[in-house]
Amino acid sequence: VTREERAAAGIHLGDHVWRVDGAVLTQHQLVEPGQGQPPRPTRVETFDVDKSNRYPRSCIGDRRKHCAERKRAASGQHLSSDNHVWSHCNLAYLLQQIGKPDEAVACYQRALESEPGFAEGYCDLGNVWKAKGQFDDAIACYQRAIALKPDLVGAHHNLGIVLSEQGKLDEAIACYQRVIELQPRGARTHGILGRLLHRQGRSAAAIPYFQRALQLEPSSADVHFYLGEALQAQRKWEEAMFSYQRAIQLTPRLAEAHNSLGTLFWEEGKLEHAMACFQRALTLQPNLARAHSNLGSVLFRWGKLAEATACYQRAIELAPDRADMFSDRLLVRQYSPG
Repeated sequence: VTREERAAAGIHLGDHVWRVDGAVLTQHQLVEPGQGQPPRPTRVETFDVDKSNRYPRSCIGDRRKHCAERKRAASGQHLSSDNHVWSHCNLAYLLQQIGKPDEAVACYQRALESEPGFAEGYCDLGNVWKAKGQFDDAIACYQRAIALKPDLVGAHHNLGIVLSEQGKLDEAIACYQRVIELQPRGARTHGILGRLLHRQGRSAAAIPYFQRALQLEPSSADVHFYLGEALQAQRKWEEAMFSYQRAIQLTPRLAEAHNSLGTLFWEEGKLEHAMACFQRALTLQPNLARAHSNLGSVLFRWGKLAEATACYQRAIELAPDRADMFSDRLLVRQYSPG
């Protein structure tokens, strides 16, 4: 939007603006009269494999195309059906951003009725279904997008997200492998694929993906942490310890990394170091159930049964489905007097 257009519409230079059906609007103008301030935009799951090469959100449209629309409209020319589709997609995206997903769905569906071969439109509609928790509808949209455009990276990526949330890990892994084929330098995708493999118990297969992610983005504390978990599962203690320490160095408040580092010290019999790690983890994240359980194990080893029992009880309150915590608590009770 040019300075002249802002001035003509009475819009300040610092305001965020969009084009909707050829008009220049602020976010306040997108809210119906009487609703007051626009709601805070909700976070929408978008494709973001690589910071240097983000997925272009299709529904924003092309600025030059909208400028051409305005010129044709001003000269009395009719808009093409392609521009009509983009107008619906622009409006759908904005409706989703201000918390009107049902209306956004209707807009996307109208666009796709006009242009049934619009793969990016199906992908964006799938994003709305996903945000609404209607995963089957989201999957159908992503699969339709891929059928129309097999190299549409965002559709493969977002389909992988939904499948992983449904626990369909093999299918999700296949999606992310396809994303990597299409965009080999996506650090985030390598990290996600490594996590899925680790969740399947395939830590050895996960390690190379974490390592590749760190080659592409060395400062990712989360990936250093996940690599440490995979290495620890392979009983590579020294390498795992280095990964946890590097994660803490990059993000000192990463409670999970402190907790996992403590488990390595426990394995080495360094209980004082382990206890310090677990206590630090709980200072940063008081509701971290694993850290309560681990701290209870240290206290039990030192014979502080009452304190250990309290730790296990707190862990069970936070995560009652963890069988290992139940067994630890029972063990403490067996040896507690009375």
